[in-house]
Amino acid sequence: MPAFEKTDAKDPSLFGVVFFALLFALIGSVSGFTLLASIRPEPFSSVAEFESEMEKNSEKRLLNAYYFKGPTSSLDNWVLKREILLNSNSTTVELTDAEINAWIAKKFDFVQTPLSQKKKLKLVIIPGLPNFFINTAEGIHFSMKLEVVIQGQIIRSQILGKGHFSGENPVGFQLSELRLNEASIPFPAKLSDRLLDLLVKSLNDNEEFIALKEAWQKVNSVEVIENGIRLSLN
Repeated sequence: MPAFEKTDAKDPSLFGVVFFALLFALIGSVSGFTLLASIRPEPFSSVAEFESEMEKNSEKRLLNAYYFKGPTSSLDNWVLKREILLNSNSTTVELTDAEINAWIAKKFDFVQTPLSQKKKLKLVIIPGLPNFFINTAEGIHFSMKLEVVIQGQIIRSQILGKGHFSGENPVGFQLSELRLNEASIPFPAKLSDRLLDLLVKSLNDNEEFIALKEAWQKVNSVEVIENGIRLSLN
């Protein structure tokens, strides 16, 4: 969601340092982080499916060997809701996770900008598009494929996150959990905005993302409803 401020490229990011340190650990170290990060978690499309599997194998819950993947609607219901969000005031808009994912797939599927590149190290990180899963009990989850190319070798992984919307003005999205596959990435709360900014950096120059960031200034509150969110606009 567009509750992020664009980071100045000249401003050193502490998360950038931490992220690359963890990345190098993934590539060359024999630490516990590397082991967990190398294991691909299993996707679940519903809480019921997840709970059923946990009854059979409770270790997955303990090891974070899972994540929630939201559906993508085949309908165009999101188009009218998009117009309301971008162009209307003093109203409410309800978007399901399936509609959000369809919107993202339609408007952002051409984004291929590398997240970061270090020519000397021949390191390129290319993020995929975010996928959202929303549930009143489980909260707001997102997943994003991550393709790392280093010295000609390709490493495919996933960034998995969970968070909630703050009541601040403007409303912002606050991370509560972030993982690289199964490996948890610890971070101070004050770095939440930096983390999110880096994850969506490849979208910052997209016209749709820019318009959405501007429209987000009208959002007065966000309520999580079943399989979606309700936006209240000023």
